Amino acid sequence: WVASPEGQQYVVWANQKLRLTDPLVPLALGLGGGKPPVAAPAWLSSLPDGPEVGPAVIPQQGKQNVSVGGTPRPVGTVFRHVAGNGAENFSVLREEGLAPVSRTEAVLLQAKNGGAAVEIGSEVLASAPHSDDDSLVKRVPDLLAAKPVPAGERAFCLRQQPVGVDVASQAVTVDRADAGFGMNERIGVRAKPGTGVLAASVPAPKGPGAKPDRYLITDRGLKYRLADDDSISALGFGGVAPVPVAAGVLAQIPNGPALSRGAVGVSVKGRG
Repeated sequence: WVASPEGQQYVVWANQKLRLTDPLVPLALGLGGGKPPVAAPAWLSSLPDGPEVGPAVIPQQGKQNVSVGGTPRPVGTVFRHVAGNGAENFSVLREEGLAPVSRTEAVLLQAKNGGAAVEIGSEVLASAPHSDDDSLVKRVPDLLAAKPVPAGERAFCLRQQPVGVDVASQAVTVDRADAGFGMNERIGVRAKPGTGVLAASVPAPKGPGAKPDRYLITDRGLKYRLADDDSISALGFGGVAPVPVAAGVLAQIPNGPALSRGAVGVSVKGRG
């Protein structure tokens, strides 16, 4: 459960960001009533959009009654049935009858309606009119299993790996000690003192002989563009496979001066 710097809230689930459409959603899902941690725009933009999460719109909700078990009930009413094995089944009343819904949809509808689900037995469920609409069974994932990450305790990171010429991102959180910054809107690099990373920008350019931009990222939190293969070899990285890093992430890292073996050679000759 995170927010953008502008305040838009999301649930990050299965490497997607699901936009929350109503302030009651985090309360209904048990995520809390406070403010979620703020995630960096670049981190959020690296995650594809999933389905929006909010109470479903039921046509004619509250404007029409349908008889269920001999009692007129408003369209939009949520019902709960407990089977003999203890399994819960939820449904919502549509104009044509009861339609199945997931647990998450049922909780969101109850929050919108301002009341608990109506308990019904097997006899009433079997005799009630039914709808063929099952669109609310798998519209959103089972978010009731979601657990919020406490603000300030973890840092947002992306685990990235190349897929062809593109890059796939997986959302992860890590201990603050293992990240450059805490869980907030800032982006940074953390490396052990005296170490660095040879990085290649992805997606990589296409075409015969085309090579991605390559950088040396140091423990100072700066990136240095490497001009060519000779420059990379001169630094002792010849034959080392660079780590693929998304171009959008590299753009967030401050630049140091470009490193070129050729430029150094000209400077040395000039002194002579």
